[in-house]
Amino acid sequence: MSRKIIFPLIVGTLILLIYFVSSPKIRPDNQLVLGCPKNICLLPLIAKNQGYFEAHGLNVKIRKLLTGKITMDSLLAKDIDLGTLVDSNIALAGYQPDTPLRVIASLAKRGDNALLARADRGIKSASDLKGKSIGYLPGTSSHIYLARFLEINNIAWHEISPVVMKPPVMQAAIINGDVDAVSFWQPWRSNAVKALDGNYIEFENTFYSGAVVLATHQKTIDHSSDKLVRFLAALEDAEQFIATHLDETLTILSKEINIEREVLSKTWHQFNPSLGFTSSAANIIIADAVWIRQTQKAYFDKELPDYKKLFKPEFLLKLSPERVTLDVK
Repeated sequence: MSRKIIFPLIVGTLILLIYFVSSPKIRPDNQLVLGCPKNICLLPLIAKNQGYFEAHGLNVKIRKLLTGKITMDSLLAKDIDLGTLVDSNIALAGYQPDTPLRVIASLAKRGDNALLARADRGIKSASDLKGKSIGYLPGTSSHIYLARFLEINNIAWHEISPVVMKPPVMQAAIINGDVDAVSFWQPWRSNAVKALDGNYIEFENTFYSGAVVLATHQKTIDHSSDKLVRFLAALEDAEQFIATHLDETLTILSKEINIEREVLSKTWHQFNPSLGFTSSAANIIIADAVWIRQTQKAYFDKELPDYKKLFKPEFLLKLSPERVTLDVK
């Protein structure tokens, strides 16, 4: 084959590859792919378990991902169509020019963050954390919770030894004694408490509420707006199921998120699943953004983003306008 023929073939192949990589993934047969960390995926997991997505004509695949940050990256790469994220993810995304992320609902107001320390390291109060190694994950609620905990207790960041690690590593590290304390969330938190068998002090969360939101990509909105309304309708059904079948809900979710049913029952108030588009969730995101700008050196010179550009309540407004309390004017 001559070079005159080969070269156009190569160029044509490259153009096709670029097109398929950059174009939105249009799923067949009303399929949507949702990515979510287990502890913030409660409504979708119930909707899937009870067949509500199918009842609304959808074929939904759920990918359980480790963190909101990983979920956000998958969403930006268009590997998934929807993702459950936390407030810190959206706050950080807002600082990126022309981010394609869009928030279409709030799913929960969560309070399952906590700081867990080993008692055998002489830690009895917050002040004992000075000089201690503390595991955390930057850019997540683990980071924001730890930083605010230190601020409230008059401990400077440089007075601790922060160690970057992911939740499963945090769980192993606190159990094995590789760090003195960790800032993380469920189910890693309850798993570590059980394994430490009394050799711990848990600083309960009394000051920080995080928001769980449902986000998508602008190109998914462009190509799948009807499917998004039906997805939300399935979540609405899931919320009703939880309200009327809590015992069954706890049994289902304890298996799905890998947490003992008794522990889930005792900590259920930390999860608060509820479909809406609330001003509370928006305010939490904006508060995170202000904190980021005030405390993170890379953001000192950045203007506070206009997060209303990322909020798209119109899909929930079509379904249940009474659930939308956000002023988007």
